[in-house]
Amino acid sequence: QWIATLVASRGACQYCCPQVGYHALTLDHRQPLNLGGDHSEENVTPVCLACNKRKHDMPYAAWVECEELRRLTAICMLEMRHARLTQRVEQVAA
Repeated sequence: QWIATLVASRGACQYCCPQVGYHALTLDHRQPLNLGGDHSEENVTPVCLACNKRKHDMPYAAWVECEELRRLTAICMLEMRHARLTQRVEQVAA
């Protein structure tokens, strides 16, 4: 089962999507074993090590919410940094 799932992934992480190659993919349980998940084909998916480490033992849905929050926070931080830099440039130009 796992080999078929791995081949179907075409070497791409099923969470962040880059082609990392089959050798770099790890098995993740979408519903962690410690939270009642199992080894069924529907519950295992190939993901890169970085995603697997970040998700750790969170259920997939909760992890997606955390990742979205991280993404939105990062965007907000970049926008604030851009606004500060723009303000400094305008001050220097004046």
